[in-house]
Amino acid sequence: MSKQDAYQQKLAAQLEEQKAELAKLKAQAKQHLAQGKIQAYEEIERLETHLEQLKSKLHDLKEAGEDRWEELKDGIEESWKTFTASIKKVFSKHS
Repeated sequence: MSKQDAYQQKLAAQLEEQKAELAKLKAQAKQHLAQGKIQAYEEIERLETHLEQLKSKLHDLKEAGEDRWEELKDGIEESWKTFTASIKKVFSKHS
């Protein structure tokens, strides 16, 4: 075998090795994307649950008498702040 042949074989082997590394990186990227999607869906579900709780609190507020109105109002406002902050956090995380 000549030096040229040996060099060509060496380069071919290095190319195959890099091809395998690239395939590994692609697989890792797919896994990270899938994990990101799972996290996004979990966050959306959590936000939807929180939104339903806010709707329930609004219903309670509508049904409340004057004596409980202020108490419920404060809780709703705090819950609303938490909800909107969570949405902003999710958007900033996934954009």
